[in-house]
Amino acid sequence: MTFMPDFAAQLKGVAAVDGKSLRRAYDHVDGQSPLRLVNVWAVEQRLVLGQLLVDEKSNEIQAVPDILEWLSLTDVTITADAMHC
Repeated sequence: MTFMPDFAAQLKGVAAVDGKSLRRAYDHVDGQSPLRLVNVWAVEQRLVLGQLLVDEKSNEIQAVPDILEWLSLTDVTITADAMHC
């Protein structure tokens, strides 16, 4: 679990943060909500730096600081959608 944070620490440029709900991941029988992930994407390298499963009682906004802290990004411009304004 240390490779990507070590790689990300050397990254320069732009990283994009976005949350996604997995299609067809809703459990109709148990009534569980769909799986939701937060992704960090290295734009110039075209590489996913990390993904974090968002807790069912949480949301993307609360999960983003956790994954960015785990990746220890420095000197990187982080972009996100309007939800994070």
